[in-house]
Formats: sequence, structure tokens, C-alpha cells
Amino acid sequence: MKSLKNTQTTLIQKQSMREQILSVLRTSILNHTYPMGSRLNLDELRRDLGVSNTPLREAISILEGEGLVEYRTNMGVFVASPSKEAHYYLAQYVLFLMLSAYDYCVEADKIDIICEEMQKELDKQAIYVKKGDIYHYALCSNNFDRCIIDATENPCLIKNYDQNFNLLTLMNAEYAENDKHSMKVFFHQHEQILEAIRQKKPESVHALLKEHYYKEDWIL
Repeated sequence: MKSLKNTQTTLIQKQSMREQILSVLRTSILNHTYPMGSRLNLDELRRDLGVSNTPLREAISILEGEGLVEYRTNMGVFVASPSKEAHYYLAQYVLFLMLSAYDYCVEADKIDIICEEMQKELDKQAIYVKKGDIYHYALCSNNFDRCIIDATENPCLIKNYDQNFNLLTLMNAEYAENDKHSMKVFFHQHEQILEAIRQKKPESVHALLKEHYYKEDWIL
């Protein structure tokens, strides 16, 4: 029988070098090992990770597409630091997706599916809020919202949400980092949203979703 260590190594090796680098960098950005606005020294990364230039730059290119990093002319690669305006428009965009997806799910009688999946994410979120684990809280927070999107089973809608998922996670983590009390506030909002969905009160769900996404300091 193979040892667990050997099994883990085998699984990791199935990933391409680019995917391994991408996973390491993405996690390091989302958990604030590399803070928002910080410069990524590609030469140091290449040495630290023991990789060649090509897969590193391929991974950086994917992160740029996700909105997690940005190239600055004659300056290099930096972790994204979205402006207040960018926060506002992305939150507004996601709200539009959520409202439309929810209305469709009401018509398609998918509320029970949404509630079941949301409860699972809410249970996990409660653990991370209690621990003060900002990174995993942010992931669970976005996964909670994604339950409505996933329930539509519309690949185009899901793809659109996923294209911004990591940037949303970064923004949520940054917001919680600056205001740790916000984790409890947003968790409570999620509880209210789920309860309104369970009680099949569309008007209340719409109002709660708007309250959740329109944070006062994001409004232009």
C-alpha cells in the first residue's frame, strides 16, 4: 500500500507547472500573504518556487484575467487594489446577476435546492466567523451567494459569476480585514436572506440582497 505522502505527491504531479504556480499565487493573494497593491518580484518568485519564466508568466497572465494582478508600465506586476468605484460597479453587477437568478429560480421551483446548499455554506461560514478566519470566511461568503447562481444551471450565467469570483473574494477579505466586525454583520445578513428565501418572500429577498451589496462606503 502506498503511503499518504506518496499519494499526495502523485496527485500534485498531475497538475501542470502553470496550474501549481497559479494555485500558490492565487491563494497567497487571497489570504493577503501578498497584500493589495504590493509589487510581485517575478525574479524572486521564480527563484523561490524553483520554476522557469514561461509557466510563471502564464500563471501571472491568468491572474491578470481574473483581476487579481495588474501590469503597470515600467513598474512591473502588482496585486490589484480596486478603487472605490471598482468596488461599487462590481457589487452592482453581482447584484443584478443575483436578482435575475433568484427570480428565475422562483419560477422554476428551485427554492428548496437553493436553501439546502445555502445552509451548508452558512454553517461553514459560521465556523470561520467565530475563528476570525478572514480568507475562508470570504470564500464561504461568495459560495453562499453562488448557490443562487448555480441553481439556475445556466452555464453562461455561472461562467460570468466565476470570472469575478476571485476578485470578489479579494474584495470581501480586504473589507473584513479593515473592519472585522463586518464579518458578523454580513453573516447575519446571509441568515436573513436565507430565511426570506425559505419563507418564499420575493420582495424581502430583493430588499435584503440590495442591502447586502450596497455597502454605504461603496456607494458613489
